[in-house]
Amino acid sequence: MALTQPMNIAGNVAPGFELVRERFKENFDCGLEENGAAFSAYHEGKLVVDLRGGYADKSCGYVWRDDTLAVVFSTTKGVCALCIAIMVDRGLLKYDDPVVAHWPEFGQHGKDAVTVEMLVAHQAGVPLVDADLDLDTLRDRAKVGEILAREKPRWPVGAGHGYHMFTHGLLVDQLLRRVDPHGRTVGQFFAEEVAGPFGIDFHIGLARPLQHRVARIVSIEPTLSDKVTEYKTWINALTSPASRTRIFKEFLSRPNPPLFAFVVQRQVTSGEDKVVGYLASKFQPQFTAGGFYTGAPYCRSEGDVVIGSPGYGGQAAFADAARKLGWAYITNSVKPRDVDERSMSLMEATYQCLDELCR
Repeated sequence: MALTQPMNIAGNVAPGFELVRERFKENFDCGLEENGAAFSAYHEGKLVVDLRGGYADKSCGYVWRDDTLAVVFSTTKGVCALCIAIMVDRGLLKYDDPVVAHWPEFGQHGKDAVTVEMLVAHQAGVPLVDADLDLDTLRDRAKVGEILAREKPRWPVGAGHGYHMFTHGLLVDQLLRRVDPHGRTVGQFFAEEVAGPFGIDFHIGLARPLQHRVARIVSIEPTLSDKVTEYKTWINALTSPASRTRIFKEFLSRPNPPLFAFVVQRQVTSGEDKVVGYLASKFQPQFTAGGFYTGAPYCRSEGDVVIGSPGYGGQAAFADAARKLGWAYITNSVKPRDVDERSMSLMEATYQCLDELCR
């Protein structure tokens, strides 16, 4: 059903990428995108697509602006993986280190065999915890560390992988704080080492003065919006997705060749995901040694070097090293789907434009 009101499409595309603008508008016109969204792409270090449209809060007619922030959910997993890669690059950590070398308490119940690589690549076996992680508990990082350390793995360590949708960020945070000479959280580390130096408006934990910029989530799950409001200081957000795309652009443009080949190009998981498979989802995530999501549908052909992370409800951010392309999509219309056709249509249009320009 077509929308009955214009959706305020704004932004720019470079010559040759007009098809992306058309697809972005079509998503609104056909009702796929019902509230607000933004999409951007960089090619060879240049911003070639920067689009936004719809409403940050449709109930009051507040349009999506170029500084609107959006909750990106698990897209942050790729950013957390990047923070660990930086620590490895600086010689403070190795992917084959046992986690207990830096976090001895984590070795309970056979988890002493878990390496840093296994932790970031969703192989640690602790995708869930038995304890309640309410807001007061999350504020107590020492308590969170105790809970994670005493958790029994859900499968034998080394026997497969399972998407750590709820615990990945907490595990990375605990490890990074113990390795970082300044004892920073993953949010503080990213802010000071990546976001600040490169002017990236992405936040892991949102300061209260910025919360007015966050787009209101509209979800088919009635309690989700309330939960996000309650946990807003713990969520992650960003502006125009150009900021999120730049995160991977900076990483790919300054690679340490051996580290890059190991972290990005070597896929370490295969087969059915023990968590997602249990949920009977068609979405089967695979991960590189550095903990980046890879594989279908974001890799268009076998052998592609594509890294990043999708997020709940349609969010996505990926970088294609071979094509020197990065793209990102954010939305406040949260729709839980295996593969989101909104972002996929824009990804395909971007590649189509790039293919035409490279002929």
